[in-house]
Amino acid sequence: MVRALEAQGLSTDEAVAKVTDLISTGSTPPIATPLDSTDTLIKFVPQGAGFNPDSAFWSTQEQASFYMKNPSQIPNDFGLPLQSNASAYDVYARNPIDGAVVFQSDVAPTQQGTFIQSGGAGQSLMLNGNYFTPPYKIGTVYLPGH
Repeated sequence: MVRALEAQGLSTDEAVAKVTDLISTGSTPPIATPLDSTDTLIKFVPQGAGFNPDSAFWSTQEQASFYMKNPSQIPNDFGLPLQSNASAYDVYARNPIDGAVVFQSDVAPTQQGTFIQSGGAGQSLMLNGNYFTPPYKIGTVYLPGH
């Protein structure tokens, strides 16, 4: 992971700091996983919140299909902070280009004061967006009752 970030121009110290932060978001060690053109990564973004194309946090299409059918589990399973909890999530996708690698782990539990999310969803950490198509919106999912 450090080498991947250094290749983007980060110093070793900057890369180590970023990797340390990214590793702490998982409850399991990240595993380098090469992707091919048949893979798609998915991201759930609170509706209307704006999209950060540099975000490292994505999900596989297989896992995302479960959450598209069960959107009420998105905030808890992805360990979303309070400000990212919403009644609807826009769904974005990116496709890999040759040479794309992500680092997969399970989302760690999160806590903000007394607010706790259990985590547990799989996350695919995208360290270099240059190996992916630009993000494109594929839909919106709504939590029950909205």
